[in-house]
Amino acid sequence: DLMSVGVDVERTDSIEAALWPTICADAELEQVLAAPEPSRGPMVAALFSAKEAAFKCQFPVTRRFVGFRDAAIHIGDDGNYQVRDATHEGAAAEVFGRIRGIVTTDEQFVCAVSVIGGTGPR
Repeated sequence: DLMSVGVDVERTDSIEAALWPTICADAELEQVLAAPEPSRGPMVAALFSAKEAAFKCQFPVTRRFVGFRDAAIHIGDDGNYQVRDATHEGAAAEVFGRIRGIVTTDEQFVCAVSVIGGTGPR
């Protein structure tokens, strides 16, 4: 049973390095900058896409607009990710904690899908 779904598709080369600090939470940016140069842009595109999908997923439930740095994403080696609300507490943060997703990439595109399962308030 799904409560909400969010989907996003981006180009892997679409995000300029100057924007990375506005998209990535501090820990995410540290991971990106520690990675080999050729993989940094696609990493940020994956984070961006995952955040966009998560925001699209959470909005029908919370009715809350959030910024990129409000969410922290951890993408595992298998492409699965979890979302943590980095700046809020309470019910909205709880909704973020229930979001699960997956990211897949090829040489040109990254696609992220986020879901909230369960039968909580709509």
